[in-house]
Amino acid sequence: MVENKIVAEVEGRPITMQKVAQTIMQMGPQGQQFQSPEGIKKMTEELVNQELMYLDAKKRNVEETPEFKETLDLFKEDLLKQFAMQEIMSSVKVEEEELKEYFESHKEQYNNKSMTASHILVDSEEKANEVLEKANAGEDFAELAKEYSSCPSKEQGGALGTFGPGKMVPEFDQAAQTAPIGEVTGPVQTQFGYHVILVHDRKDEPADFERSKGDIEQKYTLLKQQEAYLQKMHELREEYDVKMMDVE
Repeated sequence: MVENKIVAEVEGRPITMQKVAQTIMQMGPQGQQFQSPEGIKKMTEELVNQELMYLDAKKRNVEETPEFKETLDLFKEDLLKQFAMQEIMSSVKVEEEELKEYFESHKEQYNNKSMTASHILVDSEEKANEVLEKANAGEDFAELAKEYSSCPSKEQGGALGTFGPGKMVPEFDQAAQTAPIGEVTGPVQTQFGYHVILVHDRKDEPADFERSKGDIEQKYTLLKQQEAYLQKMHELREEYDVKMMDVE
């Protein structure tokens, strides 16, 4: 597809394939219906219609009407606000040393901790102890999960996959972080019932700057942008008269 190819003209004003493609792209998922030769033709016709409406509005001096001018002022006001906000955001620059300093002061957030576990969820401590006894006697944990567990994970033998700290309810999380690997633990009571837990693996890799750099940069940049915004608002409130009214 040649993007600069002219696919239509209205009073000498060209409509290019690039314009058609951009319009379809801006429609997001709805634009899928135009991703075909027939769809492109329909979109081209719609862009021709829009050009015709533009020429007709110019001919009738619509832009000189009070209604148009009022609407245009509102658009200009919103656009100015957006540009001013964008200026604040784009003025924020983040240096490598700043990211490293932020990383050093927040290292605990970037430890690569995770665990892989399975569980069996039942509605009473008595039943949990029964399951625990069978598991400790050598019965297959996955089969016990399929027989006893009320959690949907029973279909996968109780497997919960791999998850990080804080992803489960506190009681379960604490037990999963401290339980001996490969040994059945429980019962652990949570708001959902009583759990019998089997931790298969646990990882605790120290924080690494390069591994976490992308996340650190995103988070730190956002913090600096928020600070820049608040600082700018403070300066503007000093410059302009602001009165806050009671809304109650």
